[in-house]
Amino acid sequence: AAEAAAAEAAAAQAAPTTVLDPGCRLSYLTDVEGNFEYFLAFVELSEALSLMSTDGADGAVDLELAEGWVFVFGGGAVDKGGAVGGSIRVARSLVALKHKYPQRVCLLVGS
Repeated sequence: AAEAAAAEAAAAQAAPTTVLDPGCRLSYLTDVEGNFEYFLAFVELSEALSLMSTDGADGAVDLELAEGWVFVFGGGAVDKGGAVGGSIRVARSLVALKHKYPQRVCLLVGS
């Protein structure tokens, strides 16, 4: 039992962990598939995200994550599109949000 506890403690130290405030709220989005219009519609309906600007030179939008919220993107950011360049705009917007809120935004890769 002592060896198992020591192994668990060593594994916990080796792997980075993020401890969330129990009072935080979670916003989750997945499978946008490059549809920028769908992405913006989600932001418009979201309590967690607010659209601050659409003037990004690289096509990204500037998003704000409300205090007390965590945002998780579950994969499926690019693919089919919508309007031309939708995949790039979605990906750049998500990466910009992660850079702005590194502790409260989690981007998962996959589909």
